[in-house]
Amino acid sequence: MQFRSIPILFAIAAVAFAGDSLVRGSNESVEVQAKVYYGKEAVKGLIGSDLDGFICIVEVKILPLTDKAIAISKDDFSLRSDRDGQKSQPFAPSQIAGQGAMIVKSRPNGYGILGDSNGPTYGGMGGLGRGPGSGGAVGNGTATTTTNEISMDKGDAKKQPLLELLKERQFADKETADPVSGLLYFPLEGKHKTKDLELIYKGPGGKVAVHFQ
Repeated sequence: MQFRSIPILFAIAAVAFAGDSLVRGSNESVEVQAKVYYGKEAVKGLIGSDLDGFICIVEVKILPLTDKAIAISKDDFSLRSDRDGQKSQPFAPSQIAGQGAMIVKSRPNGYGILGDSNGPTYGGMGGLGRGPGSGGAVGNGTATTTTNEISMDKGDAKKQPLLELLKERQFADKETADPVSGLLYFPLEGKHKTKDLELIYKGPGGKVAVHFQ
């Protein structure tokens, strides 16, 4: 099935291909094609490591629809979950497997059985954090929230091959009128379904959002 460009500034469109999780959307300037790899098995099958289970990988391809070159960057993308409102930007490979890699853990504050926190997660070159959110507890009636503990992993030699692989396959920043493709590495906490996830492109080529199936 072929799609024509839509002559408006902002367009949202998505379609699943038979036997595939590829989705696409377009506006008057660019077409976005994307495929999500979520969960330890899917991520490990793609790159040989499950990345400790908190990274979601999106394989993305940008196709300019005009003859004019545009600047395209991995920082033009964000991933949002409809389940809890999390929104994150891509991590750099060094934040995942380098000496400056981050270890993110959630711990409860207070007592009781931990409820889900609904604060957004954000990431990118500046790091990962949790915005304002709330949780709930049962049993003793005491409110419970979660706090992210962020520490720096000193790294080791075993991580270097993985770091080089992530660098090699990441989405490259460039100015071009030709298609550009690569991998985006998003932090994602909690349990989600792929149909909860939405990839958002917002850059010089306008804005496009695609929902995974």
